[in-house]
Amino acid sequence: MVILPWDRVASAVSRMDHDPLGTETRLCSYRVVATERSDGVIQLDAEDAFPIGTSLVRENRGPTGRATWGGWTRIEDALEWSIELDRPGRFVVEIEVASRRRDAGTPVRLSVNGDLLEGRIEATGGPYMFQRQRLGTLDVDRKGEVVLRFEALSRPRREVCKIASIRLTRVDRQEPAASR
Repeated sequence: MVILPWDRVASAVSRMDHDPLGTETRLCSYRVVATERSDGVIQLDAEDAFPIGTSLVRENRGPTGRATWGGWTRIEDALEWSIELDRPGRFVVEIEVASRRRDAGTPVRLSVNGDLLEGRIEATGGPYMFQRQRLGTLDVDRKGEVVLRFEALSRPRREVCKIASIRLTRVDRQEPAASR
């Protein structure tokens, strides 16, 4: 434990450069950037998400004890991941979530720089019973580094869900030409 006198902390904070754009750039530089595997899958784990908002709570309740996000009770909150795409494409999106029956049904949106996919969170049998749910198909018309954002579309009844991961599987892959 380290104890610092408040006047030293306040003095240091007041001397900091209050450049919001610079701060945002520095914070974003610490994001994990996911890439597509050779089998066309992009795996986005909760522990690599960048939380937006105040109600999200990081928990270690996921499958095999991995990090999850829960406590999600505000429409203003969201999770973001950075992805590096080598080409545009079509992806099947699956989310690994846990949701009690009474919390299920919240409409959600997954967006990648303007390309949108909307769906609902289904009940999984309990607050820590994680299951993979197919959300739908997302067409991404960009390449390079993009931001995937997962957010609620309406105020949740109690909690949107507990989320462990998002998986995007490319469905527009071209098979290698057969050798002649």
